[in-house]
Amino acid sequence: MAAYDGYAPGQALDSLARLGVSHAEPAYRYCGAPFDEASFASTHAKRLGGAFKAAGLHCSAVFADLDLVDPQATSAMQRRLEFVATVGGQLLILPAPPKAMHRIALTHLMAVAPQVEALALKLALSPCTEAGPLALPDVADFVASAQLPWLGLNFSTAQALQAQPGLPVADQFDAVAMACVHMHLGDVRVQDGWFPVPLGDGHVACADVLHQIEQHPVPLTLDLPLRQYRSRTGQARRAPYRPPLADIEKALSNSLRFVSKHLSSHLHH
Repeated sequence: MAAYDGYAPGQALDSLARLGVSHAEPAYRYCGAPFDEASFASTHAKRLGGAFKAAGLHCSAVFADLDLVDPQATSAMQRRLEFVATVGGQLLILPAPPKAMHRIALTHLMAVAPQVEALALKLALSPCTEAGPLALPDVADFVASAQLPWLGLNFSTAQALQAQPGLPVADQFDAVAMACVHMHLGDVRVQDGWFPVPLGDGHVACADVLHQIEQHPVPLTLDLPLRQYRSRTGQARRAPYRPPLADIEKALSNSLRFVSKHLSSHLHH
């Protein structure tokens, strides 16, 4: 749902339903529409869950920015986990911690283990952070060393391209595929910065990534935050205007056709 930054959730979900999708992923990003901890209150979760039901859609996952080394990280994760469960999702995606902070982050993750297990949820760590992408091998190593059965890696194609532009994104995915439990599949045009574009119109080589998924199946979500981009220095930016709804639907429709063309045997949303 990052593509609909600036639109009400009901508008976004109705639009996605018109496109024929079955699942959607709410995204709470610091560089996106403003949000605070009150956004994860039970009343908001119930309202969003009702919007999903009214549109005939299901929640696949929730991406929610959070500093895993913050002293309040445990309580913030608890709110997000309850939010995901109430909305009907099964996966919470969080930004991964820097390598130097792995021990602190693991302590906070362990603190919510009983809740994760009680709610039958999973967590995925993404190398995508507000300051820029983390080294993918470091995130994969942290996931592996944590040895938590409900913790995995979220692979972001756009962030992989930014982090290692000289290494094909498909090869980067192949190197960490065993740790992946989810993928954000997006494309970017690299031109004095990184700008989201429909799949196949940028420099990620998304067709190659989809062919790799045939070998290593993983659930994926289209990641098309059309209002958000990164400057040439890598800083997250948000355009002052929202794209017209027709432009969003065209970009998503083209991207869905691209996935269908190159990944006919895998379920996607």
